[in-house]
Amino acid sequence: MGSTLTSVLAPILKGLVLLCDVLSVIICVNSVMSIISPMGKVREFTSTLCEPLLAPFRNLLDKLVKNNTPFDFSPMMAILALYALSALFSVWMARL
Repeated sequence: MGSTLTSVLAPILKGLVLLCDVLSVIICVNSVMSIISPMGKVREFTSTLCEPLLAPFRNLLDKLVKNNTPFDFSPMMAILALYALSALFSVWMARL
């Protein structure tokens, strides 16, 4: 039974780690493209993918920091959260 559970969970956890890594890269590309080409097609595409991830962190920052700073720290917070999730999935995978 344990072997069957491991054979099912291991690929799922590997996929989740990969998803976290891919989302982190997309967030980085989106941040760089917002500076280089704010109206480009790549920026539109990455923004569409990133916005559902970044919106909760923007809302949290708006509540924590009353004065609206000119810098958007939500991508950094999202990447840190994705990194923590990836590490958690990796630990679970190692314990299988």
